[in-house]
Formats: sequence, structure tokens, C-alpha cells
Amino acid sequence: ILRSVEDVFDPLKSVERQLIVFEGKAFSLSGNFLYGPKEKVQEYLESKGAKVHTSVKKSTNYLVVGDGEQSKYNDGYGTKTRKAEELGITILKECQIFDE
Repeated sequence: ILRSVEDVFDPLKSVERQLIVFEGKAFSLSGNFLYGPKEKVQEYLESKGAKVHTSVKKSTNYLVVGDGEQSKYNDGYGTKTRKAEELGITILKECQIFDE
């Protein structure tokens, strides 16, 4: 599980999919997703028992950053990513939340 903005861009960091708790946890989404539109990612998370916030706040457990080629995070850090880091929220890559 990633804990800092720098980790989002470190290809050597990885997380076991089974370590992520979905049920009852709050997620926020940022960037462009290979899985599809954010609405589709939100539906997936909700099907796993998660709640999805449109913004990052203290009650957010995870920020998921899209792996999409056009993601603005490829060139730098976005507002949600910076706020998540400030609040100590776990930052995940898109590929870390989906079943294999």
C-alpha cells in the first residue's frame, strides 16, 4: 500500500490485492482510468461494499489514482493527491484495486 505521493510513481512499489479492505471504507478517485469512466470504477467499488467520495476528506480511507495514459498525474501531482498525502490517506494505483 502506498503512503506518499512519491510512491505513486515508483514502479518498484507493489501491494497485495487481498490487503485492501473495501467493505465500509471510503474511496476517492483521481485521474483517468484504464478500467473506464470514473462512474464505472465507482460502481465496481460500491459492489465491493465501499463508499466513494467526490473529494478527499478526513473520512477518506483510500485515494485511487487512475493508470490512464492521459492521467494528469503522469506529469505531476494533482490537488487530490497532495491533499491525500497531507491527511495521511493511503494512495493506490488503479491496478491495485481490481481482481486479477
